[in-house]
Amino acid sequence: MNKDIHGFLSVDKPKGMTSFDVCNVIKKKFKIPKVGHSGTLDPQATGLLIIALNKATRAIRFLPSTQKIYSVTIEWGLETDSWDLEGKVVRRENKVPDPAAVAKAIPDLIGEPILPVPYFSAKKLNGQRMYKLAREGDYRKIEKAMRVDKIEITGDDSLRITCASGTYVRSIVYQIGEMVGCPATTAELTRLQNNGFDLKDALTLDHLLQCETIYDKMVDLNDALKEIKPVYIDRKTYDALSLGNMPPRAAFNGSGLFRLVYNGKLAAVTEVGAKIKITNFT
Repeated sequence: MNKDIHGFLSVDKPKGMTSFDVCNVIKKKFKIPKVGHSGTLDPQATGLLIIALNKATRAIRFLPSTQKIYSVTIEWGLETDSWDLEGKVVRRENKVPDPAAVAKAIPDLIGEPILPVPYFSAKKLNGQRMYKLAREGDYRKIEKAMRVDKIEITGDDSLRITCASGTYVRSIVYQIGEMVGCPATTAELTRLQNNGFDLKDALTLDHLLQCETIYDKMVDLNDALKEIKPVYIDRKTYDALSLGNMPPRAAFNGSGLFRLVYNGKLAAVTEVGAKIKITNFT
């Protein structure tokens, strides 16, 4: 098993695979014990999926919480129970909205609008995933605030959406349809940016699986977390960390997150507050 490969891979997820499927394929191909991902993509969505290898799985929560950017194609005149093309048809109308009406509706969605959560989503309701309830015919309307920073019209049936984690693009598309009086369903969805990574730098899964090694394809932990304030340590401190010893508070200038760096490599991430919490990567 390759226990010494630690870092992040940018993968262009193909349609039809779950995020877990992608992790599992990479895990088996390269014999890596621990593989995880940041930001689940629905099976029918494509685009940027950040894969974490070994120790990087513990660093996912420290990745920069930057905005997510998506490209979405809309099928007008159609509503399904999943708000994408995988669901059962609820309503079909032979119509498309006036582009001016769509442009007028968009500003009302910028900020933190209260939007309906897709019935087929991983959100929990009374301890159960909503998609499991929906599969049993239990459709409960749940709404929540979602952060939408920007919506750009890129065509008569396409948008570019900048939003925060926890925002459902399917909800935005559905709501636009409600606002303009025309059913709307997400037909194609591609994630372009997430956690400081960009789709233009991602490898297709097919290309990745043809590689003999992935050492030169990874972003190492120190580079991935470069937005966190660095504290450069010597060998003595590094060795102490390896033995589980906590660095003294005097090593940090203030509070917040710090990355301890030795010889260009990430040794640990510390959270300095009333107490010092440390995530060790030695």
